[in-house]
Amino acid sequence: MKHWKLIFPFITTKEIPHDIEERLSHCAFYPLKDALTKTSGFALLTESERFIKSDGRHLFQYTEQSRKADVATVNHIHKERLQAVTDEGREVTPETLEAIRAVAEREALKFARINTTSVYILYDFPAGRVWCAGSTVKKCETALKRLRKVIGSLDTEPVVLPLAARQLVKVLQQGRRWLNDSLAIPEYAKVVAEDRDGEAGVTFDGVCVLDRQVGEMLEGMLIRTTEMHLHQPAAMRDGKVLASFVLDAPEHAGVSLRALDYGSGKGEDDDGAEQNHAADMQIVAKTCEQIMAGLNAFTHHIGG
Repeated sequence: MKHWKLIFPFITTKEIPHDIEERLSHCAFYPLKDALTKTSGFALLTESERFIKSDGRHLFQYTEQSRKADVATVNHIHKERLQAVTDEGREVTPETLEAIRAVAEREALKFARINTTSVYILYDFPAGRVWCAGSTVKKCETALKRLRKVIGSLDTEPVVLPLAARQLVKVLQQGRRWLNDSLAIPEYAKVVAEDRDGEAGVTFDGVCVLDRQVGEMLEGMLIRTTEMHLHQPAAMRDGKVLASFVLDAPEHAGVSLRALDYGSGKGEDDDGAEQNHAADMQIVAKTCEQIMAGLNAFTHHIGG
């Protein structure tokens, strides 16, 4: 579950090719070694598989490793090597300095810290969605770009809800917290709003968002982020909370679902990695699609 804390939804109509396993083998991830400074590709999700497939859904893990020589370490090694050349009475030429610098950088790379980032791509063809879990949208787009090369072509576009920021304000100003029968803003939710020029903002945290004063302060503003709950639709307001998340829905950029908690209750070692990945894939796909269906219904509802 820890991999799905920040999700960026994309729309797609492309189908995964049948020979995806062979295509991925040409874009496999291998850990950094020797003097390499960067490596990337699709990592193994199990001991032998680079993707998991179930019910028309595919799960991929794009991984990137990089390292950069520490400047202080390079300078220290360079100084020592340069002193050794000087002590030997050898002439120090520009070429010599360049060669010593290159050696110092190679030496420093051996001790450089390796940075690892991963993006999980859940290709949900039945829903026409791609759910990307990563630390930033840029990293998700990098992962999708690599998958695009593997597939051959890939049409994706971020999900944008241009009316959500304004309609969420109306909901709270009307003293409501329910968007529809499945989505609701918690009474004491943390809500971040900004003016329409993006120059001033206000954060409500630890106060009842249904208070009249909150509605007054929201006049002429847009809600940029808010905590939300996904409820079991059939039970309406007494329904079970299926998931909690933070909605980030800017007017002119893609939606993101942060701090997603769908309560899988599974530990990292329960039933093995493959079962965990497969279970999470199904739960995340179902949960995120319910959230997006609710948001779409809310933003397209007249008077919402």
